[in-house]
Amino acid sequence: DEIVAIDDQVIEKIRSPDVLDKMRGEPGSILKLSIKRKDVNDLLHFSLKREVIKVRSVRVQELADGITYARITSFQENTADELEESLKKRGDKIKGLILDLRDNPGGLLDQAVRVVDLFVESGLIVSTVGRDKERIEREYAHKRNTLPDFPMVVVVNGGSASASEIVAGALQDHERGLIIGTTTFGKGSVQTVLSLPDGSGLKLTVARYYTPKDRSIQAKGITPDMVVAANNQEDLANNKNKETPPEEKKTKRIRKESDLDGHIDAADLSNMAEKQGLSQQVKSWPEAMRNDTQLVTAFTYLKGWSLFQRKAR
Repeated sequence: DEIVAIDDQVIEKIRSPDVLDKMRGEPGSILKLSIKRKDVNDLLHFSLKREVIKVRSVRVQELADGITYARITSFQENTADELEESLKKRGDKIKGLILDLRDNPGGLLDQAVRVVDLFVESGLIVSTVGRDKERIEREYAHKRNTLPDFPMVVVVNGGSASASEIVAGALQDHERGLIIGTTTFGKGSVQTVLSLPDGSGLKLTVARYYTPKDRSIQAKGITPDMVVAANNQEDLANNKNKETPPEEKKTKRIRKESDLDGHIDAADLSNMAEKQGLSQQVKSWPEAMRNDTQLVTAFTYLKGWSLFQRKAR
């Protein structure tokens, strides 16, 4: 869709900086939009009632067998409280957690620190180092309100930045969770904006973030413990422009039994796989989730971990 008019005023006659201002307004007031839609000849007209938008940054749901999925879209004012409340409601039912930080651009530092504090009992979470190397601010974890030590997988990608990188880096350094996905964005710097007399602003970089093991996030990002590409063969971080090594170009896929014409089909001795198998559980998810390679991989690891734990007993 393409917006062509706002309140009957053609958008081409509105200065770009003023477009959003015209769309915003008092709660309860009406906004009229004229829309051009592909393959539709006439313009579409909509009357929208303005409201205060409250977006929950946390979504939590159970996948199967006590494995819980928690998605954080950004670190807002109440993110840590929302996550803590949702997870504590489930109590001992949680047998494993998938924390999804993909395409999370960051947000409030204190919320990122509090999220890490939910999973780590003690130790450093993040260091903020300014130009004066002797002035270092450090944030530490506390034992109070720490959640049970269930297995955990954190999923990240190139859209995970800033506060989400702080969370992933801290959990990785504390060996609290397995990080999978692709290398994160690499936004490990702190900016401040100075107002100038002419109304403009000057943004200065004043500090950098470091993980508990003093790893710099800036321009490096967090490298996953296990690289798992997305469905669309997402750029594997810094490997995008690298040429394929000659030895890899020569490598061909090894043929398997299933590639042979007339091969004998597999047949399990029991139907347990169908009744309790991972594939059947994944099939019950919404389509977008069951087609999510990184999410399915995370789920598979937690299922495997629970299997090993049962065998160990």
